[in-house]
Amino acid sequence: MSNPFSKRRRVDGEINREVLDFDFAKICSQTLSSTNVYACLACGKYFEGRSPSSPAYKHAVSTNHQMYMSFATEKFYELPQDREVSPVQDVIDYYNPRYTPRDIDLLPRISFDLHKKYLVGYVGLNNIKKNDYANVVVQVLAHIEPVRNYYLLETPTNPLNVHLGLLIRKMWSPHLFKSHIAPHEFMNSVSEESKKRFTLEKGHPKSFLLWLLNRGGPYECLRGKVEVTSTPIVPHEGKDKVE
Repeated sequence: MSNPFSKRRRVDGEINREVLDFDFAKICSQTLSSTNVYACLACGKYFEGRSPSSPAYKHAVSTNHQMYMSFATEKFYELPQDREVSPVQDVIDYYNPRYTPRDIDLLPRISFDLHKKYLVGYVGLNNIKKNDYANVVVQVLAHIEPVRNYYLLETPTNPLNVHLGLLIRKMWSPHLFKSHIAPHEFMNSVSEESKKRFTLEKGHPKSFLLWLLNRGGPYECLRGKVEVTSTPIVPHEGKDKVE
């Protein structure tokens, strides 16, 4: 079983997959803006804009790094020419994995990162500081089939659910460049939603799980179903007399 990335790295030399990491907040490394942010596919840094005065444009001119991907639209551009180019599908799949029911039927499966085989769905979550209490809860939820399938197929709108869903989609992705994931964006969302009750400091898994479920995480998947049956009452047509 050969590694498909070996050939791919020879084909598009302007993209350095070794340094691409889309697990962090999508903010410009210079202005800290979260609007109109692009990833430089040569060095992996995030920059704002494409206009001649933008950080991305200046970075392209000063470093000769030409390939950029928009986080908002997943479109690819060459700078400083500001020319849209064909999308690179494996980079898109790495950034934002998507699934069909057929994809789910194939899980779990063996895939390749840039260097070696890995078992899809069984990848590590980085312990950024002391957030292992949250990592273990996410690992458990990601392996409950109804929860997993919900997040692989549905599009939540709640910010906490959005970040949890993206994390689970990455965990089950056969398109990873590295077989471990940093839950930065999810933990940032958790800290904000919990008003800093749950952060990167040490916490208790049970308390975190209960909080996450009560915040409307995978609640719909775990609530079960109630079956209601009814029996029609047929009126008696006889002329029984009660004495």
